[in-house]
Amino acid sequence: MKQKEITIDGTTLNYAVSEGEGDPLVLFHGWFGRWQQFAPILPFLTQEWNVYAVDHRGHGGSSAAAGEYWPQDYVNDADAFLRDVVGAPAVLMGHSLGGWVALNLAAKHPESVRAVVIADSPLSVEEYVKRLPEDAGAPFRPMCEIAALETDLQGVADAWRQSAQGQAGPEVGRFALDVWAQSLRRIDAGTLRLSADGRSREYMENVGLPQALAGTTCPTLLIQGDPSAGGLMPDEDVKTALDALSNGYHVKLEGHDHSLGLESWNVGPLMKALTEFLSLL
Repeated sequence: MKQKEITIDGTTLNYAVSEGEGDPLVLFHGWFGRWQQFAPILPFLTQEWNVYAVDHRGHGGSSAAAGEYWPQDYVNDADAFLRDVVGAPAVLMGHSLGGWVALNLAAKHPESVRAVVIADSPLSVEEYVKRLPEDAGAPFRPMCEIAALETDLQGVADAWRQSAQGQAGPEVGRFALDVWAQSLRRIDAGTLRLSADGRSREYMENVGLPQALAGTTCPTLLIQGDPSAGGLMPDEDVKTALDALSNGYHVKLEGHDHSLGLESWNVGPLMKALTEFLSLL
């Protein structure tokens, strides 16, 4: 993958491209991630597709943006990226936040999107908000504060370990923690501010999920993590989404959390689902 940049309305987006001979496949990562989260599946995808993987504004190697970070801002960036960089009808795959971006693009520009893969993106405002504590900003404030620190990778990792959330979370090895900390130290703290201020419902409502689902007519695959393992697509939300989609498919990865195996590199089930779906196009 070769890294490049494009400036869109004053915001510089970092992206990687395989520059292969195949048709375009564009990957959008999740919230406080970066394009490298797709590393476990890139060797497979780049064999047949010309793969683009984009860092959202304020994430990874992309620049910070003025003002707040609403879902529609990410959609507008991706819209310009498809037009100015990809320039041809593409398959879109988005994880979590990236799935919202892909879905909105498919509804808005059906002529530019051949198919969509939605990878464990929350599909209901009510279900998403229900998972939050009474103080909805509590899980996000420590991340916001740590992201604002001017420190190195070790400083970010240490600050997370010392936070209440870090101490209460599952035990993780140093390598896994450093990978996570690398994403956090590269993010603009402003991307977390809306949630840290307890505005998660308002944030989710900005996605426009019912309209995006109803407006998407291309083949669409919902890849569901296991809700009992931390997946963010409850069974009922999947059923509602499939009823709204005109050409929807669904695969549930039993035992897989929200990362769908990307964090653990256990991507066999994910790749099977992707390969079977992409072979239909």
